[in-house]
Amino acid sequence: MHRLYVGLAAVSAAALVAGCVTVQRPTIAHTHIGHTMTAWTDTPGRAGLLETAEREATVVRQEARAAAAAGTLSGIKQNTRDMRHALDPTLEPGGGPGAGYGLRRAVEGAISHVRYAAESGDATANVRAYAPEFAAKGEGVLGDIEIMIGLSDAVLAARSTDEARALSQELARLAEAVQDGADENNDGQYSAEEAGLRQMRESMQQTLAQESPPYTTVERRWLFNLIQLPSGGWAWRDPGGGTGPSSSFEGRDGGGGY
Repeated sequence: MHRLYVGLAAVSAAALVAGCVTVQRPTIAHTHIGHTMTAWTDTPGRAGLLETAEREATVVRQEARAAAAAGTLSGIKQNTRDMRHALDPTLEPGGGPGAGYGLRRAVEGAISHVRYAAESGDATANVRAYAPEFAAKGEGVLGDIEIMIGLSDAVLAARSTDEARALSQELARLAEAVQDGADENNDGQYSAEEAGLRQMRESMQQTLAQESPPYTTVERRWLFNLIQLPSGGWAWRDPGGGTGPSSSFEGRDGGGGY
């Protein structure tokens, strides 16, 4: 009997300790940054928005180069259509080699989530100071994407191979700039207008390296757990991060744009 009492006491103590465990949640700001850098709910493979942009940009560049090297008008136009699909699949609903998400949408999402991070009540001064730089570089990339869409329209309307090739060569140049940036004035620096996806990533990596407390990669159970309330604020659907009862908050979740 004595052993039974001891056993029950041990079980009760363990349950009490388990009930007192504090769940360490990430900050709302870091969770938004995680959507850009680590994972997002509606991207292919649930990749981060910036990674999704980088993957689509690789296809854009490949197809732009192929168009510039094509020997026939029909070949130039086909490669241009494939490029457009990776830029924005709504431009080419017939499909193409892109992931089906679109470079433009991914960049827009990456910018939005970093802005959400900077606007969060728990954002550090560091995030608030440097998020605008990331956003400005992203807006520069979006500007190049819009130019590329306009040029691609002209390629598809071209009546001669020479005209289409000249336009596609400019598209290839812009596609490279979207990925790697373009130091137009050769000063060794990349302004917001000169930046590409590479500079966007470097900017965020530098920001996160200066975070205090340090930034750590946010787990997916938190990345896919954040919801926006009708008030505009943010909360966890499951405050336990998958270890506790579901929250009763009514709000939009992170499934493709708050």
